[in-house]
Amino acid sequence: MFCFITEDLQAGAAAALAAACSKNIDNQNRVINEGARPLVELITDTRRGDNRKGLITVQVKAASAIEALASLNPASQKKFLELGAPNALMLLLKDGSVDVREQGACALWALAGNTKTQQKNIAERITITHIIQMLLEPTEKLLNVGCMMAIAFGSENIANQNKLAAAGAFSQLVRLLRSPKTSIRVLLKVIKVLGILCTGVAYQNNKVTQGKIADEGGLPVLVNLLAKPPNDEIQVEVAFTLGTVVLSNHENQEKLAEEATFKFDTLLTMLRSKDEEICLRAGMALTIFAFNNTPQQMNIKQAGGISYNVFNKFIQSNDEFYQCYASFQIVVLARVITDKDQVSLTAQGIMMLVSKLNSTEENVVVLSCSLLAALSHTRAGLTDAMITCGALDLLVNKLDSPNDLVRNGAAVALGYLTFNKTAYRLLFSLCRNVPNLFDKIMKNIGEEPKISQEFIEDFQQATRIGLPTQCLESNGGHSLQRNKTSSNRRPKTGTLPSTARSNPSENKNRAVSAPPMSLRHRSKHTLPEIIEPVFKKGISISMRSTSSSVGFSSENSSLDLKPADINK
Repeated sequence: MFCFITEDLQAGAAAALAAACSKNIDNQNRVINEGARPLVELITDTRRGDNRKGLITVQVKAASAIEALASLNPASQKKFLELGAPNALMLLLKDGSVDVREQGACALWALAGNTKTQQKNIAERITITHIIQMLLEPTEKLLNVGCMMAIAFGSENIANQNKLAAAGAFSQLVRLLRSPKTSIRVLLKVIKVLGILCTGVAYQNNKVTQGKIADEGGLPVLVNLLAKPPNDEIQVEVAFTLGTVVLSNHENQEKLAEEATFKFDTLLTMLRSKDEEICLRAGMALTIFAFNNTPQQMNIKQAGGISYNVFNKFIQSNDEFYQCYASFQIVVLARVITDKDQVSLTAQGIMMLVSKLNSTEENVVVLSCSLLAALSHTRAGLTDAMITCGALDLLVNKLDSPNDLVRNGAAVALGYLTFNKTAYRLLFSLCRNVPNLFDKIMKNIGEEPKISQEFIEDFQQATRIGLPTQCLESNGGHSLQRNKTSSNRRPKTGTLPSTARSNPSENKNRAVSAPPMSLRHRSKHTLPEIIEPVFKKGISISMRSTSSSVGFSSENSSLDLKPADINK
């Protein structure tokens, strides 16, 4: 199709494909089935150096066609990834023209798809340098793609977050936060990026990125946006981001307390919003403020507390994501909710989250795993409640899921549970008896595993000694069936060889064994002859009471028995 003589025809054909396939899955699939390699080759072909303007036009149109073909089409995205389209499109990011860079960035993000794994893969391919460059661009599209790439690169990954901090990403983000020229759409994305880059897996705080935001003067800017927001969506997102910036960070909490305009009343007011998304997000913001922070919980309660009705509508909702978030919130905010007791709220929330591990929607399972993992490092007793609800077995089963995000979420939650003694024992037993279970956990737990080191060392020690599963025939062990005709069978206890019986003199020096158990518990009137001479001589015997099976009980540790006592 693209083997035309003129560049104008090539550009026109690519533009026509882009128009025909935009938001049309059927047309996208038809083109992909015919072959999409020529589009990638048009971008990488640099032989036409004599007409740079025509070359750039063809490359931009080809990139536009790739964006249209890959948009919301996982099969098409996979095909372009196999053809090496990301490497080709990255060439456009180095071009001097803003329009060329913009089209290259948009096409790359279209290839990133809707899964976190694929988005992270694309973000890591284009490198931090290009992400930072996008945050410096003047156009809204490039800034928007730059923010989304930063989220994909650093989401729940503290190591990548620190790389962005070292590269100066936070100075650019705070600059965009301050600038009056930043559009509402980009401003919302910047606020989200700041919030996401402050936390790792299971709401672990990242003090490096939190410190960078504070050092760049981001806290006063965020507080000002909370008090005077352009719209409700930005206000509630600012509230959530403020919560993540001060999460488990005493220094930032003190800085926030110094801001006179910050009040929890603002967040509590947002809970009464008619917009369900705003209301749920406001509840999440309050939850992050209260997470592992009893003084903040008391401050929220003093500001008026929260009614259970705020959360009940989400728990009763048919939306499983709403149910998960609301369940997490009532557990963390149990002390703040004024019209229901803490125990019942905690039980209700844990039971709901554990039940969502059985959801048919994989993203719901991933969310449930993440929230359970977060609750595992809050107050005492929550992990015991999870075990009682059957979370351990459900999480172990999810390790066999074909979805890598489900496997990762389950492994992370199991890692946190190993700090609970009961879960430690149960999971250790499963790992000893179920082949490769330990390896599945460690393979899927991620780059920064949070798991009991003692658990790992004990399992490694057990492996060196020998696991029960290693004895199974299927794993190379010996057969459990015994050969009845084997000549190496152990002789029966108490049976002497015939030679020993025929020559008693050879055994006269053998030690006398203790009487068998059946004789020890016989009636006192038929004591074995081996001890009768002792009583006849009137010698007292000291017997220590060591077991409940002995028919004596005394406050003393020993009893002095005489023949007369026994004969009574």
